[in-house]
Amino acid sequence: MSNNNAIVESERVKLMRSNVCYNDSWRKEKSIRKLMIRDDLSYAINNRKLKLVYQPQLDVRKKGIFGVEALIRWTHPTIGKIKPTEFIYLAHELSLMYVLFQYTFEQMCEDISKITKSLKDIQSFSINISIKQLMEESLLATVDYITHKHNINPSTITFELTEDIEIVNLSKILSILNSLKDRGYKIALDDFGNGYFSFSNLIDLPVNYIKLDKSFADRVHSNRDIDFVKDIINLVKNLGSKIIIEGVETLYQYEQWSKLDCDYIQGYITSRPIAKEKLEEVVMGINEKFGDST
Repeated sequence: MSNNNAIVESERVKLMRSNVCYNDSWRKEKSIRKLMIRDDLSYAINNRKLKLVYQPQLDVRKKGIFGVEALIRWTHPTIGKIKPTEFIYLAHELSLMYVLFQYTFEQMCEDISKITKSLKDIQSFSINISIKQLMEESLLATVDYITHKHNINPSTITFELTEDIEIVNLSKILSILNSLKDRGYKIALDDFGNGYFSFSNLIDLPVNYIKLDKSFADRVHSNRDIDFVKDIINLVKNLGSKIIIEGVETLYQYEQWSKLDCDYIQGYITSRPIAKEKLEEVVMGINEKFGDST
């Protein structure tokens, strides 16, 4: 082997060793991070370390605030901000999803009792609920107890049914959803178009709102896309439900969806998710911004 080839081979070996060390270090850090989150999640829930933020929803016709969606956030004292997808995934692993739902629902109802005193324009407070959480035996008793405890009118609460879990017992789910609706709660189907619900199941579901997945938000750049969106909207309207489009970020998207028969818009065009303390200021700004455009 020539000296040049030997040098090249030596450098290649060093690089391989460096990559191995980097990958081992990365895997070790990732493993430690996961263990820290696993160890601290239950404590964080029980000690109210997770906080809610709210993202406004705009009424397209009235050009003003309609509702807000409650979203859970966690800032770990050591790790810092943790993405919801990360700790929610671990909550599934640790069988903490229902505990997490109870905590989130309780905190949202506490906030509602304070928010509605100064923000009477907000008609709907939405909260995500998975199929597994929905099928917990104590769900109905839990939501009834918490809403009664905080003197909340059930009609102001919307349960957003996440569409990413396959239906395994449709008859039971329908029974629970109908029981919730009979009590006055509203039902939304979240992330429509990105999950397992078939159109035949959709016909049976007693939903008030259908939220179009963010992937739909940008489907307004061609006549073909617009015709496709119109077909989806007409289908939903014929089922007696209203449309919420998520992920609207630009003025162009807002203007295009406003021309369609869409009921509500949610996304950065109105606001990023914010703490309840900032809601009054943001809502006033939204009402002024979009109200002036009429």
